[in-house]
Amino acid sequence: MLVSVIIPVYNTGRYLPRCVDSVLRQSYQKFELILVDDGSTDGSAEVCRKLADADKRIKLVSVQHGGVAAARNAGLAAASGERVSFVDSDDAVSPHFIEVLSSIMDRYDSDIAECEWTELSSSRPLIKARNDEVQEKVFSQDEAVYSSFYQERLKNSLCRRLFRAELFRNFKFKEGQVFEDLWAEYPLLMRAKRGVAYTANSYYYYIRRHDSTMGKFKPERTVVLRILGELEQRVEIEAPRFLPAIRSRLLSASFNMMRKVPDESLSEYHDALEQSWTTIRRLRAGCLRDKRVRRFNKLAIILSYCGKRLFRIIASRF
Repeated sequence: MLVSVIIPVYNTGRYLPRCVDSVLRQSYQKFELILVDDGSTDGSAEVCRKLADADKRIKLVSVQHGGVAAARNAGLAAASGERVSFVDSDDAVSPHFIEVLSSIMDRYDSDIAECEWTELSSSRPLIKARNDEVQEKVFSQDEAVYSSFYQERLKNSLCRRLFRAELFRNFKFKEGQVFEDLWAEYPLLMRAKRGVAYTANSYYYYIRRHDSTMGKFKPERTVVLRILGELEQRVEIEAPRFLPAIRSRLLSASFNMMRKVPDESLSEYHDALEQSWTTIRRLRAGCLRDKRVRRFNKLAIILSYCGKRLFRIIASRF
């Protein structure tokens, strides 16, 4: 069964050969690798061309710069596989990434397969992921939604997954959308009627670059509040059984906004902070009673009853 691996590329030529090499070394050999150059300006396009010229398994698609969502759409349009995976161009995968995910997808007859990931520094060589104990589970469609939005085993990261290509029939990522994985999570899971197969072993490497902003506040984080707020309204109409999970995730995002906005930017993000605090006050009582809400969130809920100012002072230290 052919697997299409789609890698959007934008100004990551420095890291791309390592990423591509990790895919080409797969133990599962029936795959095509689709590089989508998203209008790079740093020479990445030339790196893509050389890589494609060197290996017939690589397809090169070039588009005007439109962001990750648009690049993924272009990759899907060029894909021929019955299964699809996405890899970020500055990350890497284990040699058994496709083989294992294909295997558990077949074993459980699921629409999606997901693995864990290992974080590595960009200066370190790739190491074998720790797989001390094989742990597998299959989530029904409903349980997959709960697990993802309660932030349990499943995570809203497309790059650790293998999908049946049919899930993307008549589906497009919203172009220009940041946090596109979060935006796509609910609609894709609602297409996954046969659920999600999961392995607790790590086959995806998140490469932490020296210039990475992971863990720091990004202005785009305000978009997370909008995505989850709109999803709450949608689910309230379409599938109210998922409301507790969506609200748990929205509460978590609101806590993060309150914690991570730096003091020098309080006036700039006044509206987002006020929205977050209003959301916290609206949802905290229900989430405190919800047994599936994360312990960290419950501690934050209790702290929130001390008031907004004290909450920020204490929570910003964690």
